[in-house]
Amino acid sequence: MADHQAPAAARGRPLSGRDLQPIPLRRLGAALPEGAGREDLQLRIRAGEYAVPQDSLGLVVHPWLRGVPERVDVEPLAFSVLDTVAESSLAEAAVILDAVLAGRITSERTLALDDFVEWEPYLRTHRRRARWARAVEFADPAAESPGESGVRALIRELGFHAPELQREFVLPDGRRVRADFAWEGVVAEFDGMVKYRRSQELSGVSPVDALEAEKHREDGLRALGLVVVRIIWDDILRPERLRRKLLQAGVPRAR
Repeated sequence: MADHQAPAAARGRPLSGRDLQPIPLRRLGAALPEGAGREDLQLRIRAGEYAVPQDSLGLVVHPWLRGVPERVDVEPLAFSVLDTVAESSLAEAAVILDAVLAGRITSERTLALDDFVEWEPYLRTHRRRARWARAVEFADPAAESPGESGVRALIRELGFHAPELQREFVLPDGRRVRADFAWEGVVAEFDGMVKYRRSQELSGVSPVDALEAEKHREDGLRALGLVVVRIIWDDILRPERLRRKLLQAGVPRAR
């Protein structure tokens, strides 16, 4: 939406639905109450017999959105998360739940698993309940980025033992560092490149200095006798590449 706002503003009008049409979207309908079909649900809503769960969201946190009301009606966050996760793959669900439970969302407060309990009756099918339960069992707020969440799900789907997240090591020079993923004798780092390309903006360190610091950090981990695996976005898009990397590093398989 931000990418589409700039050209819209240049044409002298605010963002509209026309600007969003090129963006690929998937519509996820609200969960149905028991015994209701989609058409029956609409009739119940119009008759006032059933109210779609509703909350209010302030748009002032998005200054690039112009010509819109200050607040809009939306689904409650917990309901929307549950409804979406119940229709998502494990990797998609992990990206969502890890971020929500870690508080990495724009919200007035952090959600906990207890906040979803009141909405669980909306999961009317065994498939949706099973997907939600699997996602809850797998979620881990220790994952620090969407890439780490996706990699973690892919590691499971490829049949490897679950790694420990953010394990701390003391390097030979005394520095304490954390590894994204760790097994016995092996660590893996997810490299999303953002920390290099935006290092000046994020931490005041030049991309060259950030890359050099990461090299020294990796050398320190290897000096401890650890095998270091670098994981990039392309490994997520091509799971066979990640499988080969983990096998060559000696990561144990769960099956």
